[in-house]
Amino acid sequence: GDAVAARAGGGPGALVERKTWSLTFHVRAVRADRRTELLVQATSAINTWLRAHLGYELSDGAEILEIRPTGMRKSSAVPWARALAAALLALVLAGCSTMLPGVGGSGAPAPAASRTPDLAAARKAAGIADCPPGSDAAPVAGGLPDLTLDCLGGGERVRLAGLRGPLVVNLWAQWCEPCRSESTYLAAFATAQTKVAVLGIDYSDPQTGLAIEFAKETGMTYAHLEDQENTLKGPLGVTGIPYTFLIDAQGKIVARHPGQFISEENVRAWVDKGLRG
Repeated sequence: GDAVAARAGGGPGALVERKTWSLTFHVRAVRADRRTELLVQATSAINTWLRAHLGYELSDGAEILEIRPTGMRKSSAVPWARALAAALLALVLAGCSTMLPGVGGSGAPAPAASRTPDLAAARKAAGIADCPPGSDAAPVAGGLPDLTLDCLGGGERVRLAGLRGPLVVNLWAQWCEPCRSESTYLAAFATAQTKVAVLGIDYSDPQTGLAIEFAKETGMTYAHLEDQENTLKGPLGVTGIPYTFLIDAQGKIVARHPGQFISEENVRAWVDKGLRG
């Protein structure tokens, strides 16, 4: 633990720095062309740890990810920081080769699946709903970006800025374990009520066929878009998945949920609170 902490911490350029009461992961110390892949995996690892340690929270920014005790400004030295620092450092030392499926030493992602009738047929066979129709509605301040994404497997294209709620928009991927863990809760929420729609976005995932299989297996039969190129990362500040947004009837983002839902009730309570304002 001490040896890893010594390698991980110390100077301002450190990848992982263990402080007295918090753990900071320095994004700026990671190669710019590998940051997305690393952050997706690192954030998933952090979220997994946070689910078992409810007294801590994640503060994510443009340059750092910081894990700290909820509502606390200082505390005694925390042994958990050593283990988490070791896990994050191991990701960095591995050269990001396991960050995403198909990502190796060159940093090149696996080729995207071609849009064939087979994928559209697979989506239909999986019982996945058709994507919502496009809209020419004007973009809303504080709403979704004015970008257009493909429906999962091809076919329709959907302009995000034209979407109106109440709508839950969930970013996921078939390779993301926390996404799999929360999928049944989102599916249950979607089928248990009709007032709030749910829309999935398969994010940073080049394997569309596997994504369709994933949605079928987990019961996520509501409509899904796909964002293989991470185009939402900058406009929405997405640093990892799962990441969920709540859109109101005017098209404004009224709530964000970085990380995993832990129950259907967790989803429902978050939605209710967000729509109440």
